[in-house]
Amino acid sequence: SEDFSVDRVFVPARRTFSVFGDPPHEGGPLYRFPFVSITQAGVAAVALGVAAAVVEAYAALGRTADATAQAYYGEAVARLDLARAGWWEVTRAAWERVVAGEALDAAAQARVALACTRATHEAAAAVDLLHAVGGMAALSNSGGNSGGDSGDLGRCWRDVHAVTQHSSVRVANYASAGAV
Repeated sequence: SEDFSVDRVFVPARRTFSVFGDPPHEGGPLYRFPFVSITQAGVAAVALGVAAAVVEAYAALGRTADATAQAYYGEAVARLDLARAGWWEVTRAAWERVVAGEALDAAAQARVALACTRATHEAAAAVDLLHAVGGMAALSNSGGNSGGDSGDLGRCWRDVHAVTQHSSVRVANYASAGAV
């Protein structure tokens, strides 16, 4: 995130917002969805997408010959599928409430925080599994897109672990949400 300032420039109030507290200037559901919750959902989506790219890249490498690799691959797919399903169920339900004109209360926001935090960290765990059995391909720094290039494993491992460090999906969310 970045902060910036300008001097001697008028910015109309309707073009500003506060992350915490100001009512929205627009009426649509996107503007009524709590900023922290929508950030959490987006950050989790990135982690889930990175994990999906790793599953695809690993499968393209054909590294499922031995039983250990097969087990790790199966567990990674299961973790990703379940994380994505939980994330989707909770964020979709929250979105539908906002679309219906309801506000997300503290309990609903806590569920979003939990689902997004869990999805992010499960996505990272799925990547870790395939990184562990990826061999030298997991160390490669080459690669381009997520079409199965061997450089994807190492790049995606770094990317997903960067995502886990975002403040919106920090492990402390479990305690915060549990207190609601």
